[in-house]
Amino acid sequence: MSKDKIKEIIAAVGAEAVQRRLDVSVFAIRHAKRDGRFAASWYIPLREMCEEVGVDCPESLFNWKSSMSPA
Repeated sequence: MSKDKIKEIIAAVGAEAVQRRLDVSVFAIRHAKRDGRFAASWYIPLREMCEEVGVDCPESLFNWKSSMSPA
């Protein structure tokens, strides 16, 4: 499901717009599509882009670091 939502978001806002706004490569976008996760650092700008086009941008699609420390 997350891969489909990632693809939906990228299609809605435009891959080239994501590249420009986030200053990322085509490879980075392909990587997000393949893994079904966006980099956490993409959250704020991508959320803003989604709001502009009326697309939901769930926090669960981002690769957040865990607050749990290894013992």
